[in-house]
Amino acid sequence: MAKLRIDRREAGYTRGQEIHETILKTAFDILVDEGMDALSFGKIAKRMETKSQNLTHYFPNKNALISELLNCIISNYEYEVYEVENNKYLSDEEKFRKIAELIILDLATLETTRVFPELWAKSNHDPFVQERLNDLYRRGRQTTVQLVSRLRPDIPENIRQMIGVITAGCFEGLTIFAGHGKEWEGNIETIASLATQILFGGIMSLPAPADDNNRK
Repeated sequence: MAKLRIDRREAGYTRGQEIHETILKTAFDILVDEGMDALSFGKIAKRMETKSQNLTHYFPNKNALISELLNCIISNYEYEVYEVENNKYLSDEEKFRKIAELIILDLATLETTRVFPELWAKSNHDPFVQERLNDLYRRGRQTTVQLVSRLRPDIPENIRQMIGVITAGCFEGLTIFAGHGKEWEGNIETIASLATQILFGGIMSLPAPADDNNRK
């Protein structure tokens, strides 16, 4: 799911919308093919066979481009998760399991295996990228937190948020072992099933708090 979901802008010409989308798609391709450090207006313009200054009409600087790029990536995840979350025929347990397996299986795609580690590495030295990633993950884990709140209403909100962080960490950490081209990629379906069972079982077996010390 590390692909782009680009919403059409409310105003502007069709041609302008097409160029806007092409810039984002080209930037994403460079991120996948060459990495974060290779992402530049010059390289994007070269692939698009245009001049780099033409891109600033749509994105005034690289940070604006990165921000929009990350928004398009997380929007695609949100769309996929929304479809599961709003399936009235699934129980909350089934929704949790389906979403977890969906995310873990996606780790084996070339795009996800390459894009997110590039962003993690860049965030270690770039506060702007770090904050954009923080926002991306805050949005990404909200469905998990909401499901946990219904599955375990006895757990305090701050603990639910921590469960969301731990769950996301478990998902992302599997990339290095079972991502595209990695040693355990061939076992990704079994790994997804096992990880989902472990996570769900752990959440449901977590002891209820004995007092209010951890409550906000």
